Amino acid sequence: MKTILLFILILLLNNNFFSQENMDKKLKDFFEKDSVTILITDSGLGGLSITSQVDELLRKYKTFRKVNIIFFNAQPEDTIGYNGMKSREKKIEVFNNALEGMVKWFNPDIILIACNTLSVLYDDTEFSKKSNIPPVVGIVDFGVEMIYSHLKRNKNSSAIIFGTETTINANTHKKKLIEKGIKEERIITQACKGLPGAIEEGSESEKTKSLIEKYVDSASNKLSHKNAMVYMGLCCTHFGYSKKVFLEKSKNLKNRKILDPNIKMSEFIINKKKSFHRIDIDIEVYSRAYISEKEIESIGGLIKKSSPKTERALKNYKLKKDLFEFSL
Repeated sequence: MKTILLFILILLLNNNFFSQENMDKKLKDFFEKDSVTILITDSGLGGLSITSQVDELLRKYKTFRKVNIIFFNAQPEDTIGYNGMKSREKKIEVFNNALEGMVKWFNPDIILIACNTLSVLYDDTEFSKKSNIPPVVGIVDFGVEMIYSHLKRNKNSSAIIFGTETTINANTHKKKLIEKGIKEERIITQACKGLPGAIEEGSESEKTKSLIEKYVDSASNKLSHKNAMVYMGLCCTHFGYSKKVFLEKSKNLKNRKILDPNIKMSEFIINKKKSFHRIDIDIEVYSRAYISEKEIESIGGLIKKSSPKTERALKNYKLKKDLFEFSL
């Protein structure tokens, strides 16, 4: 019996090894290409901040000769989001269908999951178990590494992880930080119900400010030492749009710093050792859900400076009802 269990353990370890080895090879192959399709997905419009940053960095470093950037809104309906779905199983099913749609319609060379909510669901999808898929990179690990590096340098500091209900309930960031040796009492998690939607309609609106104040106060009350350094991890791509509000509403914390993983994910796509004389970039935005004029105006205004092309793509987004399968 012990021999059988040992064999199974070795088999599992080898599968994990080869899985990582396969992933590393896929990423190496991706970065060696001259022309690529980069698909960026989110459960809403937060990932457009990463889309705009990727465009800005690619124009600067010219890592590829030609790039097609597809922003794929994985929200199934404008009135239905992942955090409103009744079960984790349903969320996984819907996201799995979205992933199938990404490959079916766009055949990307890489998929960036620019969403903490979707990143914590990915490993449980059937799609993730296929061997013939492009490399898929989630944002969670960027946030974990960012928070960990700061906590490691400052032994007396604490971290507050702000995220959606799905992200916080999964507890992935906290678990990974504890696995790295960070004591549990140094990590505070705070679910921010309704905040992504509020930010999409106005990153500095009164509703957004009120919600951020509520969640910052709630998290602050859980801290043991409010005078020590507090790192505020914005573990939802939407939250980066409202950095100023998070800083303003956390003035009761004397020593605080905002940590935004969005830029770390954007930088991942850049190979500074490789550069072309010029680069041709196309950007398109696709959505199964209707995007309102208010959302377009709000988010567009925030990304226009870093990437006018992303803002134009949002204004001219493609509403595609067969983007992926969805049923209640």
